Amino acid sequence: MSILAALDTMSCQERMQALIRSETPDRVPFSPMALGFAAKTAGMDLGQFYRYPEKAYQAGLGLMTAYPWMNTRPTYGWAERGAWEFGGDIIWPDGDRYPAPISPHPVISKPEQIEDLEIPDPLTAGMNPLIARFNQLSRSHGFPASLPAERLPPSPLVFSGPVIFSDGHCDTLRRSTSCSERRPTS
Repeated sequence: MSILAALDTMSCQERMQALIRSETPDRVPFSPMALGFAAKTAGMDLGQFYRYPEKAYQAGLGLMTAYPWMNTRPTYGWAERGAWEFGGDIIWPDGDRYPAPISPHPVISKPEQIEDLEIPDPLTAGMNPLIARFNQLSRSHGFPASLPAERLPPSPLVFSGPVIFSDGHCDTLRRSTSCSERRPTS
């Protein structure tokens, strides 16, 4: 146990509740975005961590044990969403070559191609089945579910960016009402 954890008089949950109630916590909470660090602490390649939610869950538990003073829990997911869910490619961070999985190129390259995009099945598309497996583990052990990009500000650009023509993406969306008004038909 670390010296910092030995000095704590509140649990992580009590500390956060004190802040919400505008009370003084025993110390400043430390809430890292530590997925990669959890993998490293477990001696795990990032490709394995992201491909296998069960391993990511175990790495998250290990991080909680190794650093009890952190306000952390097992979490899973990555920020770049959309391209894989719409049938695009994904590159796993094998050999730790990237900090997380990436989509090497957008699914479509021209605004006109938006009409050709098929709406994916949310139960089977991209990272969704992996997140579902991770959340089953988390919930069965009393932890909350991890939401994709839960620590990022919610924005359609988080999901649309990797799907569509990355060069001039925002400008194209701003100028093209056909891009921004497309709704699922099913």
